Formats: sequence, C-alpha cells, structure tokens
Amino acid sequence: CWAMDEWRCVDETCGYGGPGQPRADCSSPVPAGAAANTYSCGHGTHVPSGIPGESFWEAGPGCVDKMVLGVPTNPAPFRRGGRVAISFEALPWLHGA
Repeated sequence: CWAMDEWRCVDETCGYGGPGQPRADCSSPVPAGAAANTYSCGHGTHVPSGIPGESFWEAGPGCVDKMVLGVPTNPAPFRRGGRVAISFEALPWLHGA
C-alpha cells in the first residue's frame, strides 16, 4: 500500500479500504504477475482483482499523476542532449563491523 514517486495519493487511504478497493491491510488477492506499481495505490480504474470477474477502483483511482508546474513527472518528457552519469562508491563505513 504505497504510491510510486511519480504518483500522488488522492487521500490518506491511498486507494485502500473503501468500497471497490482492496482491503486496507493489503491482503486482497491480485492476479498472478500483477504489476506492483499499478496495485500500489490504484493508478487507473477497473483494475482486475485476483477474483475472476471483480475489479478494484471502479469509482476512481487511489492515486493520480504527480504534476510539477503543470507537467506530469511520468512519463519523462523527451530531453535533448545532456547525459546521465551513475557511479557506485565503496562505503565500507556504512557496512561497518
């Protein structure tokens, strides 16, 4: 029961525990191979539950796209140029004895 960084919960329940939503304790069955991000907070509507013929979030999603200055953060907009640099540093003090 959580919202991905690119989404925002519509209320404090984040799409769980209400009518047509999965149980608040996250024990409702979901289909095998279900996308964790979709079921994290109900991003979307009419999402299949783990029970044939039943769906979650019929009345509306539990989370919506996060916006920054009116622009959704996902999918990321096309960018021209630049570079992405990733480095991995050894931090032995972090894993101390």
